[in-house]
Amino acid sequence: MARAKELEEEILEEAKKKADSITEKAEAKAQEAEEKRIEKMEAIENRLLAREEKLEEKLNKIDEEKAKLKEKEKEIQKIIDEQSEKLAEIA
Repeated sequence: MARAKELEEEILEEAKKKADSITEKAEAKAQEAEEKRIEKMEAIENRLLAREEKLEEKLNKIDEEKAKLKEKEKEIQKIIDEQSEKLAEIA
């Protein structure tokens, strides 16, 4: 009976060791998968940030061009007004 108890304890101990080993491997794989997921997320985030920066640069250029066009519009309107005055004087 004592021998059976010893065998049972040995089998239990071996089973615990195997379970611990399997758990450690599973945890290591889970950690590795999580790290890869985080790396992919960071890569995606970096690409999105780069796109956002490019779009912001384009918007800034558009705003600059818009300001230039408004200045040109004012100049043209000034010339039109001057020409209108001259025509009115002539007429």
